[in-house]
Amino acid sequence: MVALAAALAAALLTPMGTQPPLGHYADMIVFAYLITIAAVATVMVGLSSPSPYSAVGAGREIMMHIVVEPVLIICLVTAAFKAEAFMMWDMAQWYHHHGPAASMIVAAVALLLALQAQIGKLPFDIAEADTEIMGGPFIELSGPRLALFQWASFARQIVYASVLAAIFIPWGVAFAFPLNILAHLATVVALIVLVGLIDVVNPRLRIEQAMAYFLAVIGLAIVALVLAIAGF
Repeated sequence: MVALAAALAAALLTPMGTQPPLGHYADMIVFAYLITIAAVATVMVGLSSPSPYSAVGAGREIMMHIVVEPVLIICLVTAAFKAEAFMMWDMAQWYHHHGPAASMIVAAVALLLALQAQIGKLPFDIAEADTEIMGGPFIELSGPRLALFQWASFARQIVYASVLAAIFIPWGVAFAFPLNILAHLATVVALIVLVGLIDVVNPRLRIEQAMAYFLAVIGLAIVALVLAIAGF
């Protein structure tokens, strides 16, 4: 319940073609806390099981969160520098009013490269890895409890894709209601379809391969932040 509630609360802070329902409270710091709570809930359910596979999955979930979430945070800080505000809607509005910037383009690429792992899809489903650790943290879950985690996972997919679409690819913000929301949903659907295609054609990466990949992506995100600080 905590994982699902945190994911849904993060969704209420996320622009989806228009100002989010909790727009006055939707700053990137609160958003980051909520996303972290959802990940921590997954780790806790893994550590609460006596299964060694569950413990391994929980450890991998922690590892993936540590190396993946900095990409999102750095990219949001980049957008905050450009917008001179921490509010999610202000970031989306800045891009609409000022157009593309080098730092925002680089940040969008970095966030797109991290999207696959943020929502736990191949080749980065290392924490669950059904063929290796049989579901990892969820190995002993079934029925309603497993469904809650699956719903939380689906909600996180929409949230992460919406952040990328709303702040870094906000092409539909200028449209009148409801076209702005439809344009945003079209972008989100396109991103999720892309994630699905990558998921079905790629094998799982080894842990050391995934770590090397994300060190490179974090480096790209840092480049975007440096460009934003420099005014580009």
